[in-house]
Amino acid sequence: MSRFSDHDLPDAANGSRGRPIWPSPQIAAMFEKHFSTSESHLLARHFKKTTFAAEEILWQEGDTVERRMFLLSSGYVKLSSRRPDYRMPIVHAVIGPLSVFGEESLFLREPSLYTAQCVSDIEALFMEPSAFDQLLYDQPRLANRFMQKLFSLSLHRQRATYQRMMAFF
Repeated sequence: MSRFSDHDLPDAANGSRGRPIWPSPQIAAMFEKHFSTSESHLLARHFKKTTFAAEEILWQEGDTVERRMFLLSSGYVKLSSRRPDYRMPIVHAVIGPLSVFGEESLFLREPSLYTAQCVSDIEALFMEPSAFDQLLYDQPRLANRFMQKLFSLSLHRQRATYQRMMAFF
């Protein structure tokens, strides 16, 4: 069962001096590769932490997804969809730490095209639409660069899925 935190991640302005903004050095490095330290701190304020247990289904294909974009800190999630003949599902990807998923739910209110299921226990950061909207309002340039990075990650995953599918034909 998931456990969503009630608080944003700690940030330097809230007295966490000397403590890491992100839950892992790898996530901090990923953000600081694309954003300055101060921008990373601003982004961190818009995320919250959660955990899910192995085998837990985050959402099913066809469900209207709870509007959250996730960034995996640890663990693995399988993204799959049903075949038309309802036999074994098609596994589009098994994603791990530093992967983003569910980002489309920030922009679309449509049923999901895939099922997201935990392969292992996971720890993740998430951003809700209200936090994303606040980022857009407070920091439009940073939000624009953040969206560009999200779209880039999403398109790379889409291309990889397409290439795997084409290998079957």
